[in-house]
Amino acid sequence: LGKESGMRQLASTKQFNVHTLFAAASLVTFGVLLLWVFTRWFDPFDDKHFRPSDWNRSSNEVRAGMCDDLISNRLQPGMTESEVVSLLGKPEESLTGETDGGGNRLIGDETYSYYIGSWSGYGLDDAFLYVHFDSSGKVLTAEVNGY
Repeated sequence: LGKESGMRQLASTKQFNVHTLFAAASLVTFGVLLLWVFTRWFDPFDDKHFRPSDWNRSSNEVRAGMCDDLISNRLQPGMTESEVVSLLGKPEESLTGETDGGGNRLIGDETYSYYIGSWSGYGLDDAFLYVHFDSSGKVLTAEVNGY
């Protein structure tokens, strides 16, 4: 009887461990999913569709909301500097060198910088849309960056 009781207890412990492990894995998965939804829902750079007329007359914070759409759908590799200026207007700053004022690595030969506001809650006291160009004046890539 003692041996049988011990085996039941061991089986019960194994079942408890499997159930506990499954519950913990489920909670972690749910937490990761919830975090992903939360960050996508509150991404300040993915709030609006890009429209050139809105970009040119909007505040920096409104412009920031257009950046994801702009980068994904409008600023294409191979565009010329004049096409970018036609789309966005003249940049506030043209950067050359290896890094910006915050130590962020710059890509290519020249980077156009468009200020898009202060986003300290997202780790960017000053945020910028960077459009990186190669030596022939063609877009390499674009990104939101800051310091």
